Amino acid sequence: HPVPIEGIPAIFVFPSAMGLLGSMCLFILTLVTVIACWGLGVFSLFVAYWWVPSVDEDTNQVHRDILKNTAWSMAQGKNESFIDVYCNANSVGMIYDSKIKPAKFEMTDEYATMVALVAVGFVFLTLVLCLMPCLMCGRCSGNKGCGCVGGTAFISWVFYLTAWAYWAAKDNPCKKLSENSDNYDHHYQAGFACTVTLWILLTFAIPCMCGGASQKNKGK
Repeated sequence: HPVPIEGIPAIFVFPSAMGLLGSMCLFILTLVTVIACWGLGVFSLFVAYWWVPSVDEDTNQVHRDILKNTAWSMAQGKNESFIDVYCNANSVGMIYDSKIKPAKFEMTDEYATMVALVAVGFVFLTLVLCLMPCLMCGRCSGNKGCGCVGGTAFISWVFYLTAWAYWAAKDNPCKKLSENSDNYDHHYQAGFACTVTLWILLTFAIPCMCGGASQKNKGK
């Protein structure tokens, strides 16, 4: 190893050490981003949420609150005379109100497509989270390891992109209600926002996944 020389920055004297430090920082930052994406992915799975009404009104209220907080779209009434409607992948739509039961569940192509896109995206995202630590191993930090993790992340990225784009393009019940009535305004809700945020974070994380390994190899 070179002896430190006074007046010369350490980055020039110890390139291998700085390369290792840079790769560790980049790896930790990317791992934290992927963990955040995974948490958002769990939230996005509620796109498939629905429930069978119970005789216990307290239980029904819990389910309504879950739907309200995880819905992908909302048709908001312009005054108190109109009930706010919250929608997820159930193409029939579910109405939130303390006195109204949810609409009957229907298995449609739109429902199956949305659930499949989000579920498959989450599966590949989970694989990315499990595979990322392998990039720090000597044998897995090369091009093959990067290709495996990066390719898996890209597949997840494609499915999440398709999921939120499909939802934005399709006329879900909340959007139809707002278009057919001047008494409602359509708004995207937490479920949709979380999925788009996940996709954006994953967009930035994918190029960085192999960056740490590259720096590590250069530093050797």
